[in-house]
Amino acid sequence: MGHADEGTFEKGVPTRERNYAWRMDTFKEDAPTYAEVTERWAADGTDRDLTQSATTRYLVVTETPDQAHRTEVTYPNGTLSVQRFYDTRKQIGGKPVFPHGLPSANETYDADGKLLQVATTEWERGAHGAPRLTRSMLSDELNQTTSVGYTYRDDVNEKARRNQVTDVRTYDYSGQVVCRVHTDYLSDDRYDQRHIFDLARMVETYGGESNLLARTEFSYDQQGSNLEEAPGVVQHSLAHDPYAPRVWVPGGPSGCEPTRDKLPCSATAEGHWDSVYDPATDLRGNLTGVTKYVLNDASQPSSSVTETRRYDITGNLRATSRSEGEEHRFVYTRATQYAYPTIQLAGAPYSGSPRDRDDACKSGVPGATARLCTSSTYDIGTSLVLSMTEANGLTTWTEYGASSLRPLVTHMPTTATVEYDYDDATLAVTSTTREAPGYPQGAIAAQDTVRLDGRAASRMAQVIEALVFGLITSKRC
Repeated sequence: MGHADEGTFEKGVPTRERNYAWRMDTFKEDAPTYAEVTERWAADGTDRDLTQSATTRYLVVTETPDQAHRTEVTYPNGTLSVQRFYDTRKQIGGKPVFPHGLPSANETYDADGKLLQVATTEWERGAHGAPRLTRSMLSDELNQTTSVGYTYRDDVNEKARRNQVTDVRTYDYSGQVVCRVHTDYLSDDRYDQRHIFDLARMVETYGGESNLLARTEFSYDQQGSNLEEAPGVVQHSLAHDPYAPRVWVPGGPSGCEPTRDKLPCSATAEGHWDSVYDPATDLRGNLTGVTKYVLNDASQPSSSVTETRRYDITGNLRATSRSEGEEHRFVYTRATQYAYPTIQLAGAPYSGSPRDRDDACKSGVPGATARLCTSSTYDIGTSLVLSMTEANGLTTWTEYGASSLRPLVTHMPTTATVEYDYDDATLAVTSTTREAPGYPQGAIAAQDTVRLDGRAASRMAQVIEALVFGLITSKRC
């Protein structure tokens, strides 16, 4: 049976369960809620009664004329979390006053009822009536408070406002600004028309309010229609493909480009060849340039480093470069429907799309000696990595279980192996490393066993190391 086959599923032995106690009084007037959740799990592989348990309790206090809405969560260790909300009791003209219903505070208490911290939030009504956070504050058990403030871009016409955060200020215990991060956004109606918003153009970081520490600028879609091709990709709109085949459009003036279309042409034909490709789709929001500036002693940019990025028509990142003559390239192929990078090249740039590692790194290929090549193969039905070949040409490959998809054996380039055994009855996983030829064939070099509880948490680990001279050590933790 292959990895993509459905296989047969049978009921196993439970190792973990959750039981919900629902509040029946909420079913008629509100969304159903539960008062507590009890989790039970096996202590080990022999515990069929699920003897370990933990209960989390929930209390929802609805708003009344005497109290605001709040929720309480009591965790198994006794810690209590109380979330409070701005209430709707304050009204003008019969309507609640903003910011009704939004969270106002979150209090945390220990098992003895001691207040550990309080997180509070303040809100304002932003563009298009949307609520937006203006300040968040965190107070500890000593009543020391730090806070973060947010300001927004409102210097554009109301229709163009997007509630974009322009400045984030961090305040210390004394209320002084420790750090300010300022963001400028790209203004381009063409992106708005394609519903691509909030593209950052520049981000500056300041120490305090005005001491510039760092500046980074971003650019987008500089490739234009020069996106890299993905021949044979499925489920991809031709309107987004600069390489889409051209079609004959009857009527109108005659037009033909034999060298491009490789189709018969006629000067007297009434019609022309055209493409369904829409150049407006070049605007995708692909980040194609990142420029980081080096600041001088006067906190002014003195030099910069730019990273460029290239993409293909499916949106895959195909190449990055930080300097001339250097490139990190990711190769995608039709074999995996451009879902996974099958080859990665680092070093000297490579023009084109190599079919395999040899195309780019074999002796005699231009730039091969200044280029590192790694490759991977995949099972397209499950996304499992089947093999990986390093830059030195050595390959590691893995076998998987046909029904469980768990790794069973990993074969090392030295022909040593790592075998994995899963004992679902005792909740144990064992990995065994066996020697390569030249040592006693099949001899165990090391063996690790991890025993789990019903929540898949490790409860014991045993390590056996077999040394060349036959010495064996065993460790438990």
